[in-house]
Amino acid sequence: MRQTPSFTLEKKKRIFLRRRALIVLLAVAGIASLGAWLLMNGIRKNGGESEKSAYDSGMETFSRGEFDESIRFLEDAVEQEESFDAYVKLAVGHYNKRQYDEAIQYYEKAIDFQGGNALIYNGMANAYRDKKQFKEAEAMYQKAIESDNAYALAYSNWAIMHIDSGSMDRAREIVEEGLRNIPDSKELHNISQVIPDK
Repeated sequence: MRQTPSFTLEKKKRIFLRRRALIVLLAVAGIASLGAWLLMNGIRKNGGESEKSAYDSGMETFSRGEFDESIRFLEDAVEQEESFDAYVKLAVGHYNKRQYDEAIQYYEKAIDFQGGNALIYNGMANAYRDKKQFKEAEAMYQKAIESDNAYALAYSNWAIMHIDSGSMDRAREIVEEGLRNIPDSKELHNISQVIPDK
């Protein structure tokens, strides 16, 4: 028996629809696989464009001096996973925005996470100094030098704090100590020229 043309047309429609459904399913599965791959590799889709991880974006914006953006990205990053570098950049970013309490808070988190070093203690000291909390600044400068007695910046900042407060004798002592440990430090030699003689 011969089939009628309408039955053949109906069969072709079903085959077409099945093929179309299969293509749609494969496309959806492909997009889902791509999305999973992007998430596994730290990239997410947003508005049709790929983005770097919050950490990478934070570090990049920090390097350009865009501290508001950097802080936003890095705060998102440390919520997902703690990072010593991110805490330090957050501290420096807040310090540069003159948000000294927040800077100290992030320096403390960096210390809790990985321990302190001369750079961290010097940064905290600067934040305390700028908050006019000189006792705390003094203690942090001392810790910075105990961590690395060849870190000229800590001696310099500490001496400048004393010069600014009029304590020239103490500033001179700090510079002399620094020069004993770092005799070639141009920065300390320059500061020694600024301190008036007794």
